[in-house]
Amino acid sequence: MKNKNRYKETFSAIFPSEDAVEGVYKMTNDKRKTNNGKALKRILAAALTFILVLGGGFGADYAIEKYVTNSVSNNNKLSVLVAYAGEKEFLKIENANNEQKLFGKLYVAFHSDEEKMNKIYNEYIIEQDRIDKFVEKYIEEGESVNRPISYNSNIDYIYAEDDIYEETELGWIISVFEGEITLNIDDYSNVKDIIFENSSKYGELMIEHYTWNPVQTLEGHKITVSGKELQYAVDNGFFLPKGYIFSWHITKSLLDEFANNENFELSNVKDTITFTVNYLDGTSETASVDLTFDNDGTLRLSDGSLTK
Repeated sequence: MKNKNRYKETFSAIFPSEDAVEGVYKMTNDKRKTNNGKALKRILAAALTFILVLGGGFGADYAIEKYVTNSVSNNNKLSVLVAYAGEKEFLKIENANNEQKLFGKLYVAFHSDEEKMNKIYNEYIIEQDRIDKFVEKYIEEGESVNRPISYNSNIDYIYAEDDIYEETELGWIISVFEGEITLNIDDYSNVKDIIFENSSKYGELMIEHYTWNPVQTLEGHKITVSGKELQYAVDNGFFLPKGYIFSWHITKSLLDEFANNENFELSNVKDTITFTVNYLDGTSETASVDLTFDNDGTLRLSDGSLTK
């Protein structure tokens, strides 16, 4: 069975050469199509500054820089950090909530209303253009400051539940995320492992990290990564400054909700992501972040204050 619902292009926060960045930018800019509903099948993810496309392998020809981040420093308490697109530093989640900048958005549309579909798609394009200009600005200015940012744009298609061969497309959901969620840990020498897990059936987690094995991309509601693997990534300059890329993606459960009810409200999508760090000395710490959506699809991150 075709698997269009899981169509994804993932871009990760690692720092290639300026030529590589410009090449990715031109590639994605050239492939973006017009606001025709059927043309949405050809949408590819857009590139943000200093990102590397992960595909058939890890390109050894990319210039990878190892650096010391100027972001929020470690303290004695485990904390969730957030970086927004264009920001040089991470914010603690409680402060990020106050900032209320755009971190992510879901654009939902159906072929039953092509006029509305085109309107929603045009809204997405406006946001896409904003990111394109951000990328272009830093390429032109030769920006050399490493930024702890990843950006990804995915499209998932909505089909009727009984359409097992996915022959009739009802609509689509475009997911856009313009920032990074991570922990305030840069050194994993005393970490046994980190467990990433979420509570909602409407979303699942993705962790990308690089080890002595082939490139690792893990997906699911509960993911465990060893401290040894993350320390290897940091020591060798991969996925700086944290050694991994963390992201959240919608699941088929959300697509099925819209297949059954086009008026399903995105405000019903609420998730809590919990990070558990187990140390080599037998102790553990936990931290969490809540994800909520407005009915227009705008994602809000908080330390729990938005869901209380």
